[in-house]
Amino acid sequence: MTFTSLDAVMYTAVVLVPGFIWSAILSMLVPRRVIEFLTLSCVNHALWIWMLIPLFKTEFRQLHPVWSIVAIVITTLVSPVALGVLTGWAYQQEWPRRVLGRFGVGSTNQIPTAWDYFFSRRRPCGVTVKLRDGSYVYGLFQSNSFAGDDPQQRDLYREAQVVPTEDGKWVSVEDTRGILIKGDEIVTLEFRRLL
Repeated sequence: MTFTSLDAVMYTAVVLVPGFIWSAILSMLVPRRVIEFLTLSCVNHALWIWMLIPLFKTEFRQLHPVWSIVAIVITTLVSPVALGVLTGWAYQQEWPRRVLGRFGVGSTNQIPTAWDYFFSRRRPCGVTVKLRDGSYVYGLFQSNSFAGDDPQQRDLYREAQVVPTEDGKWVSVEDTRGILIKGDEIVTLEFRRLL
């Protein structure tokens, strides 16, 4: 079996790209410190080995070019996106921890900080921010809000600013497009359920 330079590029892409895509999708849904492209690619390929084996035969690629392209697209692009979304969702729902807990196995949390844990769950809530100067800022953290995940820039954008009334309810500030709070100004965050 001889390899052309095109074969080498194809095999390299088929081996590395799925792990990269899966890891990229997963890291969008769950904060990660270490990205294991090769490991994720191997898991992806293990699921599709029956489809990949014929691709290593030059005769098959020449006789069935369309099926070869379909197999490459499925194993290199479609599958890692689906697996990234599925595993990211499972981590957000804490399935791995729950399953291991049922067997009496403790697990470490893959999420590096409490900040990352809370904001990666994307649950709408009210947030009271105490600032360094002792003042408070009130707002809503919802689908269009954002919490920075860079450890050096823990800034917080909330899409709606509110003010508390004397009876403890929150009233939206009119004509606001939200508020941005720099991370180095934040002392504490208090979260409230939205009713």
